[in-house]
Amino acid sequence: MTELDDRNVLAATQLCRLLEQLDAVLSQSAASAPADLDRQLARVRSALGRRPGEVPKLVRKRTRIRPVIDTSAAHATLF
Repeated sequence: MTELDDRNVLAATQLCRLLEQLDAVLSQSAASAPADLDRQLARVRSALGRRPGEVPKLVRKRTRIRPVIDTSAAHATLF
């Protein structure tokens, strides 16, 4: 792997960890939240494209992330 590949994998791993932490905080807040705050938390999760419990699945899948260099573009993408 190249240095760019290593950085992409590291960035993806860090993003997964941050999303997992955010999901945990949102879940704790939702447990004692009034209905209005519950709706706001649902909007945040929706904006992230995740439902409660999906982030841990994403974290488990991160070992399957493999960097793929798109030679037609000047950037790397993760699939």
